[in-house]
Amino acid sequence: MVRPEFRVERFVPALTDAEVQKILDACERLRDRLLMALMFETGCRIGQALGLRHEDINTDRRTLTLRPREDNANRATTAARRPSALTTSP
Repeated sequence: MVRPEFRVERFVPALTDAEVQKILDACERLRDRLLMALMFETGCRIGQALGLRHEDINTDRRTLTLRPREDNANRATTAARRPSALTTSP
């Protein structure tokens, strides 16, 4: 008799506001603090955040457009094949 495989889905708890603040406070460079804050605020991944360019940020609409790029100087990549927009909170 063949037994079916069971997948156990693990729940990963979100960080508390205090834990996020502790991580941000530990950033020694403003660049790193901005990058971490961006990822915490929007939920984007590191490759997506590193691939952002000035024209991807719309401050009037409070949106970021994540675009798959092949020509990043830092070689950051994203798995997405199409652009997507993220809305930031006020």
